[in-house]
Amino acid sequence: MIDEKDIMIPTRDGARIAVRIYRPEGSGPFPTLYATSPYRYDNNELAPSPMFRWRETGPIAWFVEQGYAYVHSDVRGTGMSEGEWGLLDRQEQEAHYDVIEWIACQPWSNGKIGGIGQSYYCMSQWFMGIQKPPHLVCLGAYDGMSNPYLAAAYSGGIEKSWLSTWFDSSVRMANQFPANGAKPRALPRDIGFEAMMHPLYDDYWRERAAIERVEEIDVPVFSVACWAKQELHLTTHLQAHDRLKCPKKLFISATPTNLTSVMDFNTPAFQARAPNSG
Repeated sequence: MIDEKDIMIPTRDGARIAVRIYRPEGSGPFPTLYATSPYRYDNNELAPSPMFRWRETGPIAWFVEQGYAYVHSDVRGTGMSEGEWGLLDRQEQEAHYDVIEWIACQPWSNGKIGGIGQSYYCMSQWFMGIQKPPHLVCLGAYDGMSNPYLAAAYSGGIEKSWLSTWFDSSVRMANQFPANGAKPRALPRDIGFEAMMHPLYDDYWRERAAIERVEEIDVPVFSVACWAKQELHLTTHLQAHDRLKCPKKLFISATPTNLTSVMDFNTPAFQARAPNSG
């Protein structure tokens, strides 16, 4: 497996997005999976364990063994990427388009890109589909909320502590103390405080709520939900699935499930709009 890291991709607002590229040996071209989160791809060095959220990437080595290139990025303002992190804000959403189109131009990619990943990786995928990059052909949306106001910040309109706890323990910690110890990054923007300043479902939340626009997604979606996440992802994940107008398939697991056990990359959904791609 070829492993290249800290590749910097320019985006429309001037901030460069850092990616780590895993791909089979050889020239390809390969169908390509794209995953992105604020958890730092440097932390892929850690041994897989359910306690590490960034393993929501799915089993990267397995995907590469199946003949896929796998591109893993740090979202804008986290890890090695430039800019300021804004929790699914418009700039972060638009960067997905720019990165996907950059991937499609690389000689090792066959120009057919699929989204992949769980939780934040899934939340990012909703916006990949909404942005409509021409070379995005499908989404593997696994266990990710589509409305952070209701799912993470104000369930039923009542303030939750989850968002600030997650930000401090999973995002700040993962950036300040990466597994390899290289280039620790402080995230001074206080997302928990911002949420507290927006107790109502206003424009701040609408910008970050994919549920407002999921009907615009037109690529096939394999949607995987998890009953065990009913207090976080499940409700608004299912709401997003119900609103999709594109070809779609839903799988619901009782507990968090390894992506390899539910995703069959030979299904019509994953081959739609991608003839002869494998």
